[in-house]
Amino acid sequence: MVSVQIDSEVFDLAESVNELSKDQLLRLCELLDTLALSKEHQIKALHILFNLKWYKFRLAYLFAIKLDVLHIKKLLPYTDFLYNQAQLDINKIPSHKGLYGPKSRLENITFYEFIKAENYFTDYIKKGEIQALDKLIALLYREKKAKFNPKTDQDIRQPFNDMSHQWRVKEVARWQKKYKQAILLFYHSARKNLIDLIPKSKISKSTQNKIHYTWIHVMDDLAGNVIHIDQVGNMNVYTILFSYGKRIREMEAQNEKLKKL
Repeated sequence: MVSVQIDSEVFDLAESVNELSKDQLLRLCELLDTLALSKEHQIKALHILFNLKWYKFRLAYLFAIKLDVLHIKKLLPYTDFLYNQAQLDINKIPSHKGLYGPKSRLENITFYEFIKAENYFTDYIKKGEIQALDKLIALLYREKKAKFNPKTDQDIRQPFNDMSHQWRVKEVARWQKKYKQAILLFYHSARKNLIDLIPKSKISKSTQNKIHYTWIHVMDDLAGNVIHIDQVGNMNVYTILFSYGKRIREMEAQNEKLKKL
């Protein structure tokens, strides 16, 4: 957070998307969805960062009366982080409409979930079809376990299955767009933490740009045979990709040693 003084008032403004409140994030998602970057657009974003609302008369007075054009221009740079590859790996929408999402940084999803999520995410990015986004969200957001115990359960959500997923897609389709955009931004940012676990030698620059990777090959490589496929798929995605990344780096180091012989 950064402190900004206007007149005799001091305000704490977010410096990153992770520092935004849930309400600010949703309001910004409505605004950023227009994709029309302009001074007016930035001023509206600034209002959101300052939590400017009609009933906050003191703050509204400062913006409308006390601040001149030059002062506003000096404040606009505080919105820059919103337009420069904003990173949101903290889940600001932990639950919605009776469905529960994954933990921040996707810490509690399985490798199977990640593979399926990547398929829906890639379809949405390539084709822009809203149904693909609905499928992604319906995969990530699920009903609460009937006997959830926070002391022993790592995941509040019921295990994924295709039948309930089809029903949830219909439910998610009715959600407001700002919630979908907020969850998409979270997934887009959090997945980068997972991709960074894979050595760059295994992911070409063109692959990174196209947001595509044959994750099923990773599972085949780690499983070794069909018997272990389910076991690998149901493991935590961080465990899988960390192990895979470590194996690749060890193999590359060994190959470098052999080249020097």
